[in-house]
Amino acid sequence: MGIKSSVEVVVTSGDTVVDTGSSEISTSVSSAKIESLPVAGNFTSLLKIVPGVRPEALAGGFTIDGASGAENTFVIDGQEVTNYRNAGLNSNNNVPFALVQEFQVKSSGFNAEYGGATGGVVNVVTKGGNNQFHGDIGIGFEPSKLQGGNRPGLNRFTSGSVSNTTYVATNEYITAPKSQYLTTVPSVNLSGPILKNKVWFFASYSPTMFSQTVDSVYYSSAPSATRAVTGGERYTGKQRNEYSFGRIDASPFSKLRLTGTFLYNPLIQQGVIPYGTYAIGGTTSCVNFGGTIGSLCGNDLASRQGGFQSSKNVTGQAVYTPLSSIVATFRYSRGFLNEKLGNYFKPSGTRYICTSGNAAGTTTFGSEACTTGINDPANDQTFKDVSVRTNYEGDMSFLFNAGGRHELKGGYGHQAIYNDLLKNFTTRVYMQYGRPIDNDFNWSNLATPSAPICAVGQVVGCVLGHGALYRYGERGEGSNLNQAIYVQDKWQIGRRFTLNVGVRIEKESLPSFNGFAAPFAFGWGDKIAPRIGGAFDVFGDGKTKVFGSYGKFYDRLKFKMAQGSFGGNFYRVDFFEIAPNNAPYRSAYTPSTILGNFTDPIGGACAPTGFIGSGLSRCQND
Repeated sequence: MGIKSSVEVVVTSGDTVVDTGSSEISTSVSSAKIESLPVAGNFTSLLKIVPGVRPEALAGGFTIDGASGAENTFVIDGQEVTNYRNAGLNSNNNVPFALVQEFQVKSSGFNAEYGGATGGVVNVVTKGGNNQFHGDIGIGFEPSKLQGGNRPGLNRFTSGSVSNTTYVATNEYITAPKSQYLTTVPSVNLSGPILKNKVWFFASYSPTMFSQTVDSVYYSSAPSATRAVTGGERYTGKQRNEYSFGRIDASPFSKLRLTGTFLYNPLIQQGVIPYGTYAIGGTTSCVNFGGTIGSLCGNDLASRQGGFQSSKNVTGQAVYTPLSSIVATFRYSRGFLNEKLGNYFKPSGTRYICTSGNAAGTTTFGSEACTTGINDPANDQTFKDVSVRTNYEGDMSFLFNAGGRHELKGGYGHQAIYNDLLKNFTTRVYMQYGRPIDNDFNWSNLATPSAPICAVGQVVGCVLGHGALYRYGERGEGSNLNQAIYVQDKWQIGRRFTLNVGVRIEKESLPSFNGFAAPFAFGWGDKIAPRIGGAFDVFGDGKTKVFGSYGKFYDRLKFKMAQGSFGGNFYRVDFFEIAPNNAPYRSAYTPSTILGNFTDPIGGACAPTGFIGSGLSRCQND
């Protein structure tokens, strides 16, 4: 019997072969490369090695080819984890390298499969198991002693008045001493078969732990010639990012591959650091909680503050290959995030701020007045900021020949976001003694003063000044739905030229909060995004190509706009006058005495010569 056929396979080593059929600009970083580089614990620490990517705090995170951080999309195992409100990436989803098999940055010309990004797409693939058991234990440290010193910061100090020659402005660079901190990144990984050749697992526990000690020195707000030390405090704080990850891969038969992942990734904050090492104008804050807790000050208060930011992600994927030329994929994912850091040991009640009041040791405005400079600790409360993202996606790929080789892919995506929030809610009363109600620091065109400002010793036919009650915060529920249909064809014409043609259309609805405004939507015809690209293998050796692309890319509107413009943000300011010989300001001017029965209508109200309700408020702005 003779040999029917033979195949010669030649394996050579040399330069990396270029993907001559692609017209996109993308960079992939594998786990092998990650392990060979000195990196911090999380995958974003390596994004800056990708051409065109740089961290930029003033641009909202990472810029990709000049786009701001808000224009990028982050994906982990097919699940988008971009922040729903402002875009960017929460530290909860900045997963450690212990979980990462590969990450890819697509910066330009990417296929119609990807949407919602006018900047770049950062795609992370997690590790999985195989038929061999593997395990590793590791730990990394980042101590402050190995870091460089702080850079000088520019400060400006002023004195005198701009209306005469006594005004002086002094610019000064100040270099603050380093604080002490330590970042610890332990990891434990285990992978292997559950049922050999059928089911495999990968499990990892890789927390990131950060601790910091800051010796804050308080200075008066003055140039160096007259600056004095006014106090100081040692503050301590800790933050722990938990990353507990599990992945199951299964192949019940040769044509079906199943994958499921679960990531538990909360953030725990214990203690806050209110100041740096060089604190100009710093003071030690105190809060009286009453009861068995009593009054807490300085680090005794700050070390108890913090919060718990809950987060968890789950994904599932099925890949079915009925024929060698057909591949069908279905993905499901659900992500939960509750952004409520900084809500431990926050004072409740009303915060009083005396922007203009009694000078210390005088009785010009009566014993009930407050001293200029009184500023209660911040009382903004975040009770919940829940976002739930649910995705369904399906696509199918076909390989066929028709005037060349085609890789045709089409798919549908369904992404819904639900938001339930009650955050940053605060009640503040600003007392402005000596200023009439039509001369507020921040507002004009208010009510007409009912009487002039009291002279020294006068208690009849006058007012001591005015005040303003500020109430604001974010509250309500809202949800949106984004749907997308796309088709992409990779058409290889001959041996050296490839044409990439695709189109993506989207339908998007934007939420309204609390029924104050009607939601609006983009229909199927509003977001039509063509993608056209071509690539040519110049010498036919897979090492040099010329390529170009054209495409339209549409951003998805973030919830920040919907919350602020369509009923999610509450903001009211009520103005009142301060009467002489009244009770102490903390009991005489409370929200209930100021508002009375006024019900906060849209647009507010003003009474030029009277009151807008049964309380003391004479004018309300929204």
